[in-house]
Amino acid sequence: MAAFHRLPSISASWALRKGGLRLASAAGNRPLRSHGAVNVGLLAAAMKAPLARGESCAVDAVGPMAQLKALKAMFFASDYLEEERPGFRVAGEPRSELVPASENHPETTKVRLVLSLVPESASPRSAEEIRFGKESNPGTLAATIAQKIKLQGRATLSAMGPIPASKALKSVMLARQYLHEHLGDDAILVVPAKQVLPPRPNKEETVRLLLACLRGPKSPEQCEGES
Repeated sequence: MAAFHRLPSISASWALRKGGLRLASAAGNRPLRSHGAVNVGLLAAAMKAPLARGESCAVDAVGPMAQLKALKAMFFASDYLEEERPGFRVAGEPRSELVPASENHPETTKVRLVLSLVPESASPRSAEEIRFGKESNPGTLAATIAQKIKLQGRATLSAMGPIPASKALKSVMLARQYLHEHLGDDAILVVPAKQVLPPRPNKEETVRLLLACLRGPKSPEQCEGES
């Protein structure tokens, strides 16, 4: 997994011009897009603008690398918002949506993360995390996530790399289905953070993704779907 490094502050307007990103802070606006080659700093800056105004926005991601970069951008967006929104972190409600087939691409699914702000106390706790790897079964771990949220109100996930991170998001969405009656109209929100692991001899510093999963209000859909 690529290391999390502190990115320089970038204005959202510059990010929009350079990266072609679009805010989704009002009805009729399209969501931001994450993809495998997206610049995480620019995506984070584009997330910052509507959230700083107290509005919601969304980001779409197709594929594991795009999903991992969207989660990393959420982490950096929280840092960018420290001055305007102190004491808050960026959270996302993951939703699975169908992408219809086109002339050049078959039908597939995307993850839409509808973003909002939650108190900093919602940040992940590294103790007793549910670990995801390349061979993890999302359905099995979704049941574990659902049980922890039902009994403890939250769960912490850890992942290193695009495929484990993608499986973690899939498990969260499955856990929401398992908890349909328990949650009612609420959602499961994810709050990303990083954890730096002690370096091993002759090895570079290892960083992994942590995701806090907690119950929260369902975000209003403020974006039109994309075909």
